[in-house]
Amino acid sequence: MTDGVATVPGLDGAGGGLGAGGPGRRVWLVRGAVLLAAALAALSYAWALGTDPLEPYYAAAVRSMSLSWHNFAYGAFDPAGTVTLDKLPGAFWVQALAVRTFGFHPWVIFAPQAIEGALTVVVLYRAVSRLAGVTAGLIAAFVVVASPAAVALNRGNISDSLMILLLVLAADAVSWAVVSGRLRGLVLAAVWVGLAFQAKMIEAWLVLPAMGLAYVVSAPGPLGRRVRHLAVAGAVTGAVSLAWLTAVSLAPSPGRPYVDGSRHDSAYEQVFGYNGFGRFGDQTPLQQLAGQGIGLGAVAGSAPAGPGRPLAAALGAGLVAVLLVPAVASAGLVLRHEGAFDTPFEPAVKRAAIRALFIQTPAQVRLTIPQLEAGRNGARDLLATQTAALASVFIEDSGEEALPIGGFDGAAPSPTLGQLKADIRASQFHLVLAGPSRDPRLQWIAAHCRKLPFSAGALDNYYCTPGDAG
Repeated sequence: MTDGVATVPGLDGAGGGLGAGGPGRRVWLVRGAVLLAAALAALSYAWALGTDPLEPYYAAAVRSMSLSWHNFAYGAFDPAGTVTLDKLPGAFWVQALAVRTFGFHPWVIFAPQAIEGALTVVVLYRAVSRLAGVTAGLIAAFVVVASPAAVALNRGNISDSLMILLLVLAADAVSWAVVSGRLRGLVLAAVWVGLAFQAKMIEAWLVLPAMGLAYVVSAPGPLGRRVRHLAVAGAVTGAVSLAWLTAVSLAPSPGRPYVDGSRHDSAYEQVFGYNGFGRFGDQTPLQQLAGQGIGLGAVAGSAPAGPGRPLAAALGAGLVAVLLVPAVASAGLVLRHEGAFDTPFEPAVKRAAIRALFIQTPAQVRLTIPQLEAGRNGARDLLATQTAALASVFIEDSGEEALPIGGFDGAAPSPTLGQLKADIRASQFHLVLAGPSRDPRLQWIAAHCRKLPFSAGALDNYYCTPGDAG
């Protein structure tokens, strides 16, 4: 430690057991190895960038958020800003800024996740090597590079990449606090966790018990001071985590989008109900990156000198063998242009189904947009749809408003039946795409608007005129 700041083995000249030679040579070898790991990660995450399919719901929201600062601030799902995403917009703010700067294109949306993933490798090395040495840090970095879970997540347009980077930054700050015993490192970790909450909500808090216990048990200084430090860090975590929720809750509802994922236009209900305890026990559609590399790196120390080198060589060979299968799986994901919704060695039938959902379906929708434009007849919106999930494929491709009736799952009370009638009377939209439903709003449309002779699978097309709304 120098002037109260913990050193990082290998990157600042501290020892770490990476072969013979002077300190300067060791530093450059380690830096080269870390940069190699980051470069391999970036290459695997960015290979054929822009050819993989986007997740349409998130892509549509990012496109809408990039259109105005009002949409950006509130995380609006649709261009007109009638409803928010059904989760916090933190990770999608980064993507929306990229789209606002460079224009809407798949590679623009994918690039932030590739960069975040590569940065995670560097920060993970720093965090592990500070506590366990250079060798452990490099092992942790290369394990993440070889991990198919990391490759898949960082090749998608989902929120996990930013959360993982921010939580690894938090772990790095905690490792500094554990070594130095200073409150500043713990507060910095609290800020990182709070920002990670903006990306992935309650999932970001799952690391707090482990981080708090590590500081209480391992940091220097009296126990009372360590507990006080934890209390301050906890308050900072709460303040940063809940800042956006509180700001939205204080904003007058007529001037902002309806909060999707809630029944009472509440951001707190969205996060802690719909996306929190309301999903307790449910399986998520994405595999979670469960600490791959950190645990392995923590138990592998620096290779000892002298007689221990044969053992180190054997451990190194074993590590390479253990990494071989994940590395092959990761390479397969990259070469097949697969991403966050794919798994290694998955059956061809499953892979074809994913491609049909994310490539063929949007392509079919794209073909219908000229026909929809022809039937628009001066309406400001392209159409209205049953659920935001259905609206997303139109918004992603056209950037036009497709009014989402009921939010993501169709259950949100936005827009109300009265608002729908007012929109129809004002010729806000004419076309409605919906299926059989018990929703009173859709039942009213089916009863009062003209059903068109063509349909889209199980969905019917309706044409509404101002006269239909009285």
